[in-house]
Amino acid sequence: MKVYFLRRLLLVPLTVLGVTFLVFAITRVMPGSPLERELQAAAAGTSEGGGGGGSGGQSGALSEEQIESFEREYLYDKNVVVAYMTWLGLYPRERLYSDAEFKPAKQGGQLSEEIIGGSYVEDPDTQVEVSLAGIGRPVLVQRKDGEIEWAKYIERSKPRDKWKDISEDGWEYRYETAQERFEVHKKREGGETKRTVENYLPRVSIYKSRISGLLQGDMG
Repeated sequence: MKVYFLRRLLLVPLTVLGVTFLVFAITRVMPGSPLERELQAAAAGTSEGGGGGGSGGQSGALSEEQIESFEREYLYDKNVVVAYMTWLGLYPRERLYSDAEFKPAKQGGQLSEEIIGGSYVEDPDTQVEVSLAGIGRPVLVQRKDGEIEWAKYIERSKPRDKWKDISEDGWEYRYETAQERFEVHKKREGGETKRTVENYLPRVSIYKSRISGLLQGDMG
């Protein structure tokens, strides 16, 4: 009898996990999901405010950057398993997010001196400046062969080879190609879009990871 009750007791956490995962997965695909409601509210607010921004160029439309921000907040930028583990508090969230695009000169790339009064970006196609979210500190990022080679704080009083890498302070970064960004947009639009790969540029995203979820009592 003791063995029977022990087995039943051990099934409780597995049952709870199974039920919460099922509910979590359903809310991501059913009409009126948290993300859908948030996007509708934001679009309505933009429309009431008379804003005409957004990728569609229509009043009430949200820009792709705004949509991506909501997707990150509600974990729609991850597959359902990773999103559930993050929501539960078993996988780190990305916080203090910031990004910037690598812009070849022929596509409007600007040198650093045109932006903040310095002369740190030598080639806009391989280097870009990013202002870190939360602290506003400028960072110079360099890519090479389809990946980020380094990302360092801009320290005006020191030579470039003495600059500190931001990873030493817990910052993380990833590189997205134009093709990868286009595929994400295409999936978001259900496979049909008027945009092409040429509408996108390679991008670096910088963030800090933090464990926060249901188990920690911290959903922020």
